[in-house]
Amino acid sequence: MSYQHILVCVDDSEPSIKALEHAIQLAKSLGSQVAVLEVLELDPMIAEDYINKGQSNVLIDRAKDYILASLEKIKAQYSEDGLSLSIQYREGLSIAETIIQTAIELKADLLVMGSHGRTGLKKLVLGSVAQTVLAQSPVPVLIAK
Repeated sequence: MSYQHILVCVDDSEPSIKALEHAIQLAKSLGSQVAVLEVLELDPMIAEDYINKGQSNVLIDRAKDYILASLEKIKAQYSEDGLSLSIQYREGLSIAETIIQTAIELKADLLVMGSHGRTGLKKLVLGSVAQTVLAQSPVPVLIAK
């Protein structure tokens, strides 16, 4: 199978950057497009008015600005001639569910992510987000470590 649309998930952790680099190398060899996704997990207690009423929230706005700046840095650093790279920012109550939904929306052929993110504990075999995505995604998942 040829993977033409690769979605790679990042969160500033070392495993996610390794996953990004792996996805880019794979995309170069296959001539694939790469979408780089970062998800802002919304805490229902903090984000209630933001979610239900569309009211701005200083904490969410700061986090969003940080993520968008981080994604722009990734795009600038990894965009090369012949590589189609786009950035995707999403918000959701569940990172794993948001990743899966984004993969479906973007019609990704392959989802690439790190084995652990910012919340992963090294003693665990697989981080909770990666484990949930791996178990529930209808899109093939490649876990990089």
